[in-house]
Amino acid sequence: MIAILDRAFGAAQHRRDILPAMPDNHVVLVSMPKSASVFVRTALELSAGLERHSFGGPIPFYEQADAQAFQRFLEADQAQGGQHMAASPYNLGLLREATIERLTLLLRDPRDALVSWRHNLERDDIDRLGAHRTLLVEAGQMPPDYYDLEWDAKADALIEHYLPRLIAWRDQWLAIEGFDLQVVHYEAFTLNQEQTIREILDFHQVEAADIHLPEIDRTGPLDQKTHFRRGEVGSHQDELSEVQVAMIEGHHS
Repeated sequence: MIAILDRAFGAAQHRRDILPAMPDNHVVLVSMPKSASVFVRTALELSAGLERHSFGGPIPFYEQADAQAFQRFLEADQAQGGQHMAASPYNLGLLREATIERLTLLLRDPRDALVSWRHNLERDDIDRLGAHRTLLVEAGQMPPDYYDLEWDAKADALIEHYLPRLIAWRDQWLAIEGFDLQVVHYEAFTLNQEQTIREILDFHQVEAADIHLPEIDRTGPLDQKTHFRRGEVGSHQDELSEVQVAMIEGHHS
C-alpha cells in the first residue's frame, strides 16, 4: 500500500507539522462504502455547518490517510471527515495524536453494500482505466479485467476480491480500543434519517437547531448529490442469483 500511495500522491503528503488537538465542532465519521455516507455527510453540513474534508485516502480501506489533509481538517473552524479509511496502526496513530476520543462508524449489511458497490463502479465520473482502477486492482479489490466482464461476472469478481476485504475492514473497526465508538447501522438509518443525524451530532456534542436532510433525486439511476440509487435493505436478495447469494453467505457473518 505504501508503494501505491507514493505513486498516486507522492511522499509529500506524509510531511506535516505536529498535529493540533481536535477542536470542538468536529466529527470523525468513518463509513463502510455504500452505507449512506454521502447522504449523512451532506445532512451534517446542512444541519450544523460541518465543512466536509477528505483525508481517508483515494480508495476504500486505505491504510495511510492523507496526513496533510487531516491537518487541514483539524485547522478548520467546524468540520467532518474520515471516509472509508482502514483501522490501521498508521491511521489510528493519527487520530490518537490529535487526541480524538469519539468516532462514528457507519455500517451496512455487507451483502447489500457489495450490490450497491457494483453499481457505484459504473458511475460516469469514475476513471475506469486510469489511476483509480489501478489502485483498486493493486489493493486486491477487483481483478485487472473487471471492466471487461459481463454484469453477473462482475458480481462474482467482487464476491471473491472485494467482499472479504469489506468484512475484514468492518471487523477491524469494531475491534479497536481506546476510542468511544458510536456504531450507526444503515438499516436503522432508513427507518428514521432525521433521528440518526441528530444522534450523530449529539454524540459529538455538536449543536444544531434543526436537522436538514438532502433531497434525493429518484428520476435517474443514481442521485449525484447523495449517491443514492435504491437504498433498499435486503437488495442483495433480488439483484443476485441464488448461487451468488450462496457464495456471499460463505463469507458473510
